[in-house]
Amino acid sequence: EPLRITVMGEGGTGKSVLINAIVAMMRSMFQCEDCVVVCGPTGAAAYNAGGVTLHSFFGIGKSGKTPYNPSEAKLNKLRTKLKNCIGLVVDERSMVEAHSLGTMERYMQLSARGGHYAEVENTDWGNIPFVMLVGDDYQLPPILSRAFFALLNYGKLPPKENDSVKLLYNGYKQFVLMGKKTVKLSQVKRIVEGQDQLRSILSNVRGLPGQNLSEEQIQLLMSYHLNYDDRFSEEDVAELKKESIHLFATRDDRDKYNMSALKRDNSEEQ
Repeated sequence: EPLRITVMGEGGTGKSVLINAIVAMMRSMFQCEDCVVVCGPTGAAAYNAGGVTLHSFFGIGKSGKTPYNPSEAKLNKLRTKLKNCIGLVVDERSMVEAHSLGTMERYMQLSARGGHYAEVENTDWGNIPFVMLVGDDYQLPPILSRAFFALLNYGKLPPKENDSVKLLYNGYKQFVLMGKKTVKLSQVKRIVEGQDQLRSILSNVRGLPGQNLSEEQIQLLMSYHLNYDDRFSEEDVAELKKESIHLFATRDDRDKYNMSALKRDNSEEQ
């Protein structure tokens, strides 16, 4: 029976190490680089896992623009990529939206193993032996529909018979099926000895049952806010803003900041 499994774990529990070990073992065992495909929902996630973005590999466009039955030319391209594929690893599961997961499964079913299992009932993912989703659902979710909604929609018929909705509901189905076998990595390896306070904060901030931040931990986190109790001078704040890594909710905000930073740096040089 093909293995369909989800691996969960908070940051530092060894998810990336596990991916690298499994991929290296499979490639060594079968003496084939493309026997296993590794992908992620973003460029950073794909890079960290040593793979490519799932959108580029599978040719997934925006929701509503991706066909349920792609062209024969597209399928042939995928069949070439997946010619030797026996395993698929998807990192950063929490950031994968249901539409993307449903599209991946559908396209694998049509193209993996030459597409021989495209119309075979009770098979999925082209019947390849191994599919693994890896991630932490307490980290960043996708903007659109995700695993959280899967149980609410599992087994339901799509309200409309258009391609986008069929792929979306297939994604809901796959999240549930992939979750039937789940492994949780629980021991944090990344934090060194002597950082017990940091380990406790990272665990408690997740808000799991029986785990909440203490008032002392909340105050410690708040003390790093730039405007906290005059801790930082105006010069410190300016320097921190200039040297820190910035996170933005949208590309527009990112681009505006980058342009202002470029103008600032160029004017300072002149």
